[in-house]
Amino acid sequence: MAAGTIVASVLAGPGPSRGLRLLGAALGVLALPLAFLPFLTLRRRGGPAPGDSYMATITVVDSGIYGLVRHPQYLAYLVFMATFALLAQRWWVTVPAAVAAALLHRVTLVEEAVCLERWGDEYRGYLSRVPRFNLAAGLLRRLRSR
Repeated sequence: MAAGTIVASVLAGPGPSRGLRLLGAALGVLALPLAFLPFLTLRRRGGPAPGDSYMATITVVDSGIYGLVRHPQYLAYLVFMATFALLAQRWWVTVPAAVAAALLHRVTLVEEAVCLERWGDEYRGYLSRVPRFNLAAGLLRRLRSR
């Protein structure tokens, strides 16, 4: 019941376009797997020690969701920011979301530099094979390779 109330209030909320709110809600739902699959993928394929964070991988993970896009969680966060902006349709949500997106992109570049230093040519090859955020390109590459 509570979820239905939230959905109804989002779709009927303020803002000039119900269509944009629907798009935002759909994007948010589609981003959920991008946010949660990395927990499983890195734990299963990255080899972290028992009790360590799922992010404490000991190898470059280039399969599963990481074979489609290099930063699935960051992509999910970017999509969630767009989701909130589309749902709210207010400048005081959209401007901070845009600033946060720019900062997150900067974090991504720093993280890639750290990974290059840690894993060298193995990570360099990964960078050339898998797009940073373009999930559609990653899906097309996978389909073409089959």
